[in-house]
Amino acid sequence: QKEVIQKKSENSKNSLSSTMVSITRIKSNKVCGGQLKKFSFESSTLSCTSTFNIFLPAPSEPESKFPCIIYLSGLTCTPDNAAQKAHLYPALAEHGIACIFPDTSPRDVACEGDKADWAFGEGAGYYVNATDERYRKHYRMWDFLAQELKQVMLNFAELDMTKISVMGHSMGGHGALLLAIHFPTHFRSVSTFAAMAHMTASGPGLNAYKKFFGPAEKHTHEWRFFDATLALEDSKGTDKIAPCLMDQGNQDDFYLSEDLLPESFVKSASSTGYSTSTLHSPSPAELEQHLEDATRGSVTLVMRDGYDHSYFYVSTFAAEHIKFHAKFLKAK
Repeated sequence: QKEVIQKKSENSKNSLSSTMVSITRIKSNKVCGGQLKKFSFESSTLSCTSTFNIFLPAPSEPESKFPCIIYLSGLTCTPDNAAQKAHLYPALAEHGIACIFPDTSPRDVACEGDKADWAFGEGAGYYVNATDERYRKHYRMWDFLAQELKQVMLNFAELDMTKISVMGHSMGGHGALLLAIHFPTHFRSVSTFAAMAHMTASGPGLNAYKKFFGPAEKHTHEWRFFDATLALEDSKGTDKIAPCLMDQGNQDDFYLSEDLLPESFVKSASSTGYSTSTLHSPSPAELEQHLEDATRGSVTLVMRDGYDHSYFYVSTFAAEHIKFHAKFLKAK
């Protein structure tokens, strides 16, 4: 039987308002000693029903509170893809970290052409706020991440909302970088797998942004704000982002077709005063040693020889990313 959970949300800097949040539990699975739970709720931001998964580790004591990672998925994904395929749970359980998997777009909202192209619309919301009249009512994934998701997370007393990190894969890596750039003090750390790091210079990004915003020359603010490489350039003189780990396979078709461009982000970081480094296929011990000195304002790009864009790649290095986040999430 489905369980409906209601909680009065608290006012906070980035909350929507003190409105009642209602989430409905769809199912729960035990994994690595903890629980993976799936919920639905009526999103006031997206004007549709939205779903998410959340992993809660087994508590070490009755009143345990867990730091949490927000995991953002890539093009075509639902909240289930990474939850089922990324192989995050052994490391999350080991380090006592929760993880929430939101959706990548609104669903079944009948906007023009939003189911016609795998790289645009449903499953491909790009974590932006659309300004085009055809999409602006529903495609508000930026507001969803920056505001409403926090209200959803407040339903879980087990979460320590002062200790949040963010990670993502492909389009989700783009979203993770944007959150870290525009909310630099809110996250303890950020990591990406095969991030779309320079969206306005990628084929899928160009196509989507023309539809969501209109021509770049008329919508310069949106095109720059929602491009991680350009947004980082524009952030010069403000707070630096949390320690950043970027991961990229060198046999990734999207990387080879120059739709990801992690080097552009690293170049932007370097020119903006960040400490940057690139490692080539380091061992876990070598990577851990290198990241020992990672601080706010540092960006590390790790190139992986022979790996592609798939969850086989993500699952291979998931534990290294969780260990990276654990260093900052478990710190006082």
